[in-house]
Amino acid sequence: MNHPKDAPVLSPTDLELADLALVLLGVRLPFRRLGGTLADPDEGAGGAEHQVGLALPDPQATAAVRAGQVLLADRQGIPVAALDDVRGEPGGIRGRVRALAAAIRTEHPASGPAVPAVPAVPAVQAVLAGRPFLADEPAPDVALVLVPTGGATPDGMPSRTLREAVRAGLPTGSATRLAEVPFAFRDPASDRALADAVGRAFGAARTEVLGAGDARWREVLGRLDRADPLPTTLVAADVATHLERWRPPPSRRGLVVMFTGLSGSGKSTLAAALADHVRDRTERTTSVLDGDEVRRLLSADLGFDKAARETNVRRIGFVASLVAEHGGVAVCAPIAPYAATRQEVRQRVEQVGDFLLVHVATPLEVCEERDVKGLYARARAGLVPQFTGISDPYEEPDDADVVVDTSRLTEQQALDVVLAHLRAGGWLS
Repeated sequence: MNHPKDAPVLSPTDLELADLALVLLGVRLPFRRLGGTLADPDEGAGGAEHQVGLALPDPQATAAVRAGQVLLADRQGIPVAALDDVRGEPGGIRGRVRALAAAIRTEHPASGPAVPAVPAVPAVQAVLAGRPFLADEPAPDVALVLVPTGGATPDGMPSRTLREAVRAGLPTGSATRLAEVPFAFRDPASDRALADAVGRAFGAARTEVLGAGDARWREVLGRLDRADPLPTTLVAADVATHLERWRPPPSRRGLVVMFTGLSGSGKSTLAAALADHVRDRTERTTSVLDGDEVRRLLSADLGFDKAARETNVRRIGFVASLVAEHGGVAVCAPIAPYAATRQEVRQRVEQVGDFLLVHVATPLEVCEERDVKGLYARARAGLVPQFTGISDPYEEPDDADVVVDTSRLTEQQALDVVLAHLRAGGWLS
């Protein structure tokens, strides 16, 4: 079936792309939607072709249903799969998944069959490695190790580091086989269900998930944070090399500090003060991504509707993650009104460094009283549509690492609260 020229082209999230890649490899997702969890399980409708759903805003969902088909593009914007016979459902769409063979590229997770074939032998036992093996793992009867490459582990370890560490941890001459799968972690129960589905696709009689709540692994992470040596009773020497490269002590680790709050809350002032402090008192490389400046230089093409606001914050998060990846400190000060986008930035950054969210929780009425730019007055008069706090929502974070209110604290007092948290976490001495 060819796709019509007017078929909508969608850009799934990294999590959705990882699930799409699993589907293209023949894995039956236990979730109703790409990127889903057990909170929305698959109904098991049956049929020869796997049908999956995709979360979409109503306008996009309507266009997809009208076209009857959508194309799903990878991170480079190249369509890699199609959803055919699209129908609408609450919160999104559903359709039959079909790979676009002409777009298959082996270097991309969502690129078709790239996993080595594994004989469907019922006696096979598989381990999904959520972290590198400790000194006595895997068990001798484990015949297959599935290395997840669909994103970072729950500890924030990038898939490439995990892959290298798992390989280094296998004894010389081990008969255990490795297979990379585009598995992406989400929550323990959902991970368990997805691991079972992947194991079934590989013919494994039993699939275990390594990495949840192990006291020895917590000891490994603690030693890495303190720059203490890793004894061979915990991890092999070759594994320790990869772990130490991945997780240097916080004082040398990449860091993104994102200030979020209403316009006029004081976040830009605090961000500038923090950046000055880090530059003046430490040797750490520091970059500032202020909301207004980014709007002028990086996002001048964007408007102020919800999609544009989300894109602006994603751009900030992307640039900040590059700073963190090279061991620098990025200080950001966007309004960042939407919780899902902030979480997306956190997940991206935590693949390469640490992320700290500071909620500048200055009340709306105080921000309005300040109104140094006259924006609130214009918004109240209806001259500025979709203004955060007035005609557009600000979703207060429930995952903030630090909360300050500049109506109750002076600039220096608020800065001291942030600095105290950075010192306690080891990012600043």
